[in-house]
Amino acid sequence: MLTVKDIKPSKHLSVYIAVAFAEEVLHFFEEKHPKDLRPREAIEAAKRYLDVPSDAAANAAASAAYAASAYATTYAAYAAYATAYASNAANAANAAADAAYAASCAASYAASANAAYTNKEEYTHERIKKLLPYILQYKIDNKEPFGNPEKVLEYLSEDEQQTALFHLDILV
Repeated sequence: MLTVKDIKPSKHLSVYIAVAFAEEVLHFFEEKHPKDLRPREAIEAAKRYLDVPSDAAANAAASAAYAASAYATTYAAYAAYATAYASNAANAANAAADAAYAASCAASYAASANAAYTNKEEYTHERIKKLLPYILQYKIDNKEPFGNPEKVLEYLSEDEQQTALFHLDILV
């Protein structure tokens, strides 16, 4: 199964992954707290950081995330917090993993209605697989290696595998 560590995301990619995970489970929070916009604002702040990375954007994302987590107790809100935290973290990969974990917990929390995933590892694996085409292109564009290229290659389409093999710098 794929994990965030297999991807070895940079700070920017960590924020992207965290945003994807948090957005996927945001509706769980909003169903319970429809008037509380703090998690959504934290995600939006993290997206602004993705558009224009800067210390100011990172600080805004972190501030929005802190507000989102201050009173919220659901996993979806924590996913939003981890998302924005990723933009300001020294070890952004850990923040992305935190968002993935929080998102998987939120999905598990909703499992009474939808038992599609049996555990957080399976949930994380499926979400990362879904993001792999973007992650691959990002890694190629930025000449960044994967943490576990053999495992990543296993889950790429044949065309994506050929593309990755053509760019050996991302595989070592």
